[in-house]
Amino acid sequence: MEGNATTENLLGITQNVADSMTGTMGGEGIYTPTQVGTIVCFMVGVWHMLFGILQLGSLSVFLSDMLVSGFTTAAAFHVLTSQVKDLLGLNTMGASGPFKIIYIYVEILKSLGSVNLLTLVITLLTLTVLVINNEVLKPIVSKYSKVPVPIELIVVAIGTTASYFATLSETYNVKIIGDIPTGFPPATTPPMELMGKVLVDSLVIAIVSYTINFSLAKLFAAKHNHSVDATQELYATGVGNIVSSFFSCAPTGSALARALIQEAVGGITQMASLIVCALIVLVLLFIGPVFETLPKAVLASIIVVALKGMFMQVKDMVAMWKISRIEAAIWLVTFFSTVLIDIDFGLAVGVVFSLLVLLSKNQRPNSYLLGRVPNTDIYLDPKMYPQAKEIPGMKLFKIVGPIHFANRENLRRFIVKGTCLDPDELQKIVKKQTKDEDQKEEKIIQPIENGNYTFHDHELKIRVLILDCNGISYIDSSGGKFLAQLRKDYEKANINLCLAGLTENVYEIMEKTGSLKIFSSDRLFHSLHDAVVILKS
Repeated sequence: MEGNATTENLLGITQNVADSMTGTMGGEGIYTPTQVGTIVCFMVGVWHMLFGILQLGSLSVFLSDMLVSGFTTAAAFHVLTSQVKDLLGLNTMGASGPFKIIYIYVEILKSLGSVNLLTLVITLLTLTVLVINNEVLKPIVSKYSKVPVPIELIVVAIGTTASYFATLSETYNVKIIGDIPTGFPPATTPPMELMGKVLVDSLVIAIVSYTINFSLAKLFAAKHNHSVDATQELYATGVGNIVSSFFSCAPTGSALARALIQEAVGGITQMASLIVCALIVLVLLFIGPVFETLPKAVLASIIVVALKGMFMQVKDMVAMWKISRIEAAIWLVTFFSTVLIDIDFGLAVGVVFSLLVLLSKNQRPNSYLLGRVPNTDIYLDPKMYPQAKEIPGMKLFKIVGPIHFANRENLRRFIVKGTCLDPDELQKIVKKQTKDEDQKEEKIIQPIENGNYTFHDHELKIRVLILDCNGISYIDSSGGKFLAQLRKDYEKANINLCLAGLTENVYEIMEKTGSLKIFSSDRLFHSLHDAVVILKS
């Protein structure tokens, strides 16, 4: 029966590979597109099995919720686009490659004058029945019965019967499913000598197909409170592709529309999938010809209505825009790149953009000034908690996140800005005061301006800076050297830099890299409160 855009995309990539390799190949013989497709299918299965053995399923953590939401919504748009010609009864040609969706809609607009009116009526009637059932009847029926009305099966039966007796295809030129061959193709071995030639192409298909599979699995798992084992999914798709390659199959991929329809009618267990598989076998072997007169408009309408939940994911982006615009940007970039360019390119763009966002965030560790809640050992951000007060004579600064070569310069700027203690500027003031003993004795009344910073009297009297390090998740050798150099810089400015709350792994790395040598034992503290109490006494 009718496919959808996600599976069609995989088939399209496979077809491109097959088209480029059919014909005589340097004495290796002539290969048909089917043969090339089967070896690609086999290699995709091998790649998935290899990914599973190497535990590369763990890389799925980089598929953020916003990326998955944007990607699946864009895939739904491709599915919708693939159904428009059947909804309207058009004979438009398809397109392939980047920006194909633009060419498709241009062709649709040019062909609007040739819309089949009876097909349009069938579409409108089917859509109306399905929407009324889903939005009105289903909530009412669910109160009295756990078994939903099989409205999709009903409209298929009515559409097939009406089309058969009214001869809609012959009389009114209504598009129908057409010939459905029965039986299984004979088992044949894929041309293994082509493995090397399809190695790279099959890798691309393996990545795209798995991402589509896992994205849908993750989407439905979140909806029904299930968990998904990424590695198990790799093994499952790997075995499926390897076995099916011996039966003239192309690489398998999740059918977005069919998955949504099955989920919409309540099929959320493995038993439902087993029943579906059994029915498909019956269709392939015996009852397939029964559906040959089914109007494509009916099937397309069922698919389009099932896509509603996917398009409603736009709400995820709208809600996230109010919380974090950069995360909402991941959704937008993934969606538009997938829609406008293509599914495989859009996925790559979305993943790369997500990684760039992640890298950008890692370059900006969360850090802020701390104040003490009076008469407690609680230290909070004074900007958020006004009851937390700064301690005279010292600055407390918390670092949350990793410290590494890529973010150390940013962290230095955050420390300087947050504490208003620039070691370079303070060193200039110390040198100036040292040269002029009279000025050293004189009380500073007016602010002293140097560069971009203004130091007041109370800031010049700060003699202790404590870094709360219990939020540092990781530190590399460059990060350790950064803290050591920061200690030296502040020491030249007559400020005692101390570290508090170093975790065990951070302490070990700094010790092994020699970064701790610059810190004497009286400048390392078990906790921030210990440092405050001891240094104040």
